[in-house]
Amino acid sequence: MPKSLPPPSILFEDAIAELLPFIDISIPCSVELGRTKVTIRTLLDLEVGSLIELPKSAGEPLDFYANNYLIMQAEITVMDDVFGLRITELVNPWRKI
Repeated sequence: MPKSLPPPSILFEDAIAELLPFIDISIPCSVELGRTKVTIRTLLDLEVGSLIELPKSAGEPLDFYANNYLIMQAEITVMDDVFGLRITELVNPWRKI
């Protein structure tokens, strides 16, 4: 059985019902454009206008984390001059609960 599926004894509806008392609790979410490592020398040399190269290419999906767990991937979109995200893939739907 794949890791992404819950044990057969747990139904989705039961898992959601157990979460209802916590439904309005806020959790930290973040979107990661990319990661890189730099030397301390490079870090100290950074100034306004400096560029830091990231290993992702333009157009690649961004990683969306909830409570430090990767749960989906998304692409940037603009809605009325405000940035937003369009979900392109749920990495592990059961990771959300």
